[in-house]
Amino acid sequence: MNEADSQKTDLFLFTGILIVLVIVLGAMSLSLIFTKKTESFSQVFLAQETIPAQVSAGENFSFSFFVENNEGKTTNYSYEVWAEGAKKKTGNISLQNNERKQINESISFTNSYSEKQKVLLKVFSKDSSQPYTLWFWVSIS
Repeated sequence: MNEADSQKTDLFLFTGILIVLVIVLGAMSLSLIFTKKTESFSQVFLAQETIPAQVSAGENFSFSFFVENNEGKTTNYSYEVWAEGAKKKTGNISLQNNERKQINESISFTNSYSEKQKVLLKVFSKDSSQPYTLWFWVSIS
């Protein structure tokens, strides 16, 4: 084999490797571009207009919150309402993907307080290691 044939062989191999590399990189780029990655999440928020500023001790007061499922599948949630250092209410809901539900709850404080008191809401999902936590403050007379 002479030097001219050797150079042709080297050029042929180099061109072949370059073509294969371009095809592989192109395929990888296309798969990244066309692979749709959706973020899954839930939303929990208070219905601000339902939060009372002042309530009387011993009387029930109502409030509302929303849970929205964007997990990409049906998701089961449980929730707890805490006040005065104790769990006052619990509940469970199941939501289809992209479904939002308003939950109406009512609780009461047993004592009156000189300072505002916290109402704590925890919403749990099997898919989340931490609960979604919300709270609001209310004056108790």
